[in-house]
Amino acid sequence: MLQPYGFFLSFALSTAIAPPIVAAQDLQRLTAIAHLTGNCERLVMAGTDMSPHCDGKILQSIYDNGRTGFTVIVGDKGTVATFSGMQGAKPDPDSQLQSVDKVLLNLGIEGVPPSVDEVNGGCAYGNPFKGPMTISCHATNDDKKAYLLEFRTDGSEPVFQQMDSAGSKNTTQADPGAYEGPPETTLDEGWWVVVGVTPEQVDVATTERVHARVRKCGFQAFNDFSGKFTGFKSGHIVFVLGAYSSKKEAQTILAESKKCVPDAYIKQGRYLGE
Repeated sequence: MLQPYGFFLSFALSTAIAPPIVAAQDLQRLTAIAHLTGNCERLVMAGTDMSPHCDGKILQSIYDNGRTGFTVIVGDKGTVATFSGMQGAKPDPDSQLQSVDKVLLNLGIEGVPPSVDEVNGGCAYGNPFKGPMTISCHATNDDKKAYLLEFRTDGSEPVFQQMDSAGSKNTTQADPGAYEGPPETTLDEGWWVVVGVTPEQVDVATTERVHARVRKCGFQAFNDFSGKFTGFKSGHIVFVLGAYSSKKEAQTILAESKKCVPDAYIKQGRYLGE
């Protein structure tokens, strides 16, 4: 299981602010939110610098399909910007990765839906239980316009809100000793949905083609050497979703991913990381 901070940023900006990008149909999938405070050092949206208007709170919402998103407030009119993607790998015990495949701008005006720009990029962040750390996100769209987010926390621990099936919140102060860790889709041991296998010597274009195919179904895979997974045959690069704690849950994700990757399959094992 990943360390608690691996998605500590299930953040909600205090109990007064609900996840602003959540559509009604997504509420049932929302599992956790939490918040951190600090300084928004840089915010660029489609090449436009909005740093002076970025607030000192940051939100991350977590969904049961592995999707996660960082959200910051822009200005004082209810506008929010979100960098959304899929939970990724842990390069080391005190860092975490997340992909970015969508950037949303919600003006906070009733009846006006958020604008969504499909992008390619990622986020990286550190361990919030070890003092101040930086959340860094970067992405570009098809027109090569840049999206950037740099947020430096003030060292305070995250406040968690666990969500039930009705979208209700149960707010608790973060406790790294008591918190049981991320949702099931951020385990590093269990059932994996394998959505691609290539030789170890693979070019960038092939890697991107695999990722692009998976993204069409709303998922973001992560890839690594198959030898880093117990139970996997070494000598390949594998592209996977998960891990999931039960075979049934993995089969549900498999059914969705097969719409874009017909030869996807599930396999049990543990990701050993670096």
